[in-house]
Amino acid sequence: MEKQLLQTLDYLKAFEVKLPKQPKMPGIKARRLRNSLLEEQVKELREAANILDVADTMSNTFYSLYEAAHEYGLADRLIMLFDELHSSKMSSMDMDGNPIYNDNGKMIASDTMRSANFRPIIERNFNLYIESDTMKEIANIQQTATEKKIVKKISKHLNIFDRLLFAIANKIESRLKKRIEIKFPQSESDSIIVSVYGENYAITNS
Repeated sequence: MEKQLLQTLDYLKAFEVKLPKQPKMPGIKARRLRNSLLEEQVKELREAANILDVADTMSNTFYSLYEAAHEYGLADRLIMLFDELHSSKMSSMDMDGNPIYNDNGKMIASDTMRSANFRPIIERNFNLYIESDTMKEIANIQQTATEKKIVKKISKHLNIFDRLLFAIANKIESRLKKRIEIKFPQSESDSIIVSVYGENYAITNS
């Protein structure tokens, strides 16, 4: 979901759409547009004649939803909202994690089911972290330290000539970067990608 949210953000930025930094109801015109786009996708899904139509409609529905999440200022917490909803739904199961049915075969909620609590997620001000100079400095230090460890580990796979060059890294930094490139992920669940001579290698956190 993180990747798709970033992709739709790039799309909206290309059209210079102004987006809020905090959850906020957009203007009536923007709301009507988002509602119209989603209603159109639901209509197309209802009228889908084959699985290809369904795939096309679902893809466009997700895209429209992600765009709406950005326009409503919910994109940076959409995953947390989804997790909270999932936790709520799973609480409707019994103690063994199985669904409960009544005598008529209808699924019912357990006594321990709780409603999703979205308010704390909505009201949390993430700008305190995004705009914090301290948090930015910590992030930069961590990224630099991680990059150095990875480069040191991967450099042993370079040829002899490049190992010698690596010893005087300050003078040949630009040349080494063409051989070793570190690509940091957008989320903790993704792998760090290291490119060596154009070949990509994934480094997991495990």
